Amino acid sequence: MTNEVAARRILLGRSALWAFFGRYLLFVAPASLLWETLHLPLYTLWTEGSIGEKAFAVVHCTA
Repeated sequence: MTNEVAARRILLGRSALWAFFGRYLLFVAPASLLWETLHLPLYTLWTEGSIGEKAFAVVHCTA
């Protein structure tokens, strides 16, 4: 195997890995936001917090 072929395989492997992480993130990010949103009624913030505080809590807990 030449160096050129080896380099090409490495690049293809890296691009496949990045593609996998991209697809994974497209699924996990919305799922995490939904998960955190569905948990809001379990906390005091649900009844006492403003919409901004609730939004911050969801984004903060997702990240």
